Amino acid sequence: MKKTIVALIFGMFLVGAFVGYWLHYCSSASIRSNWIELQNAPLSGDDSCLGYSTEVIFESDIPGPEIERIDVKIKFIESTEQQEKKKAHVGYIVEVSVENLDVNNIPEKYKKEHKMAGDLVIPPLEQATYEAKLSFKLFDKDSFVLLELTGEQTHHLVTGKTNIFQGLTKEMVPVSIIRRIAKFKPYLHVTKCLSSR
Repeated sequence: MKKTIVALIFGMFLVGAFVGYWLHYCSSASIRSNWIELQNAPLSGDDSCLGYSTEVIFESDIPGPEIERIDVKIKFIESTEQQEKKKAHVGYIVEVSVENLDVNNIPEKYKKEHKMAGDLVIPPLEQATYEAKLSFKLFDKDSFVLLELTGEQTHHLVTGKTNIFQGLTKEMVPVSIIRRIAKFKPYLHVTKCLSSR
């Protein structure tokens, strides 16, 4: 009788240990897939997530875009490749609202039609287009930087509208780091004015 009770207790202990290990394994192996959002990201001061290249500031004869608001959300997208199973890309959706181009601050050459080769005519400039790149910093709960990531593509930023960018980061994030992420900071870098000539 005593042996039966001991065996039963031992069996229950083993089952409990296995279930506990299995739950821990599942929680540590899984990649959270919920969106992490940052509304109205700071555009000035030490925490600013906005920057302009020297080309946009000093070399373009069209002023840089006046950004009104940036809203960002990111999520972790698990790799489908077997060798990358414990890593994830960061997927992002970024909304950038830009004021209308102030045509009073652009040279006269942009205020009239511009004839190109053949019969091609470019109308007067009403809105400007820029190239922009995105990057992200991932922080732990104590605000230490865990990783810095870059978007894998260049986006076109147009004045006078809300631009929506969607993409993935070039780099992947290990699951061990994803579990430690408490917050993130986006960075929008305007690199070039495509409307300048």
